[in-house]
Amino acid sequence: MVYKYIVDGAPGSGKTTLLIGTDQDGYCYSNFSSIRARGFNVITPPIASLIRELTKEGIDIQQYPDKLMKRIFNNAVDFYHKAELPINFFDRGLPGYRVIGDKLGWLPDKNFVEICKSN
Repeated sequence: MVYKYIVDGAPGSGKTTLLIGTDQDGYCYSNFSSIRARGFNVITPPIASLIRELTKEGIDIQQYPDKLMKRIFNNAVDFYHKAELPINFFDRGLPGYRVIGDKLGWLPDKNFVEICKSN
């Protein structure tokens, strides 16, 4: 059986710090024992690398934030499917991407709710 635990919350609320021991800017909290440091599998979305990919493809994410959000969401869904270890922790739940997307003008596919429920 595969267990999936989601750590969700507003941007800057400490999800990444709790999970991997660093904040969004990469500051390391050396006296903090993160979930990853305790040996658990932690899956975080590679947003920075997705931004680099889109930039290499010539897509201006400032002008087309919907393309960025679609790539981020689809990537997150792939991560949820690939979680194979007995215990997995995720940095943000799928519905959380809708909140971020709303601010960027992203309209998810009409099957968004079904995707979230099935993962």
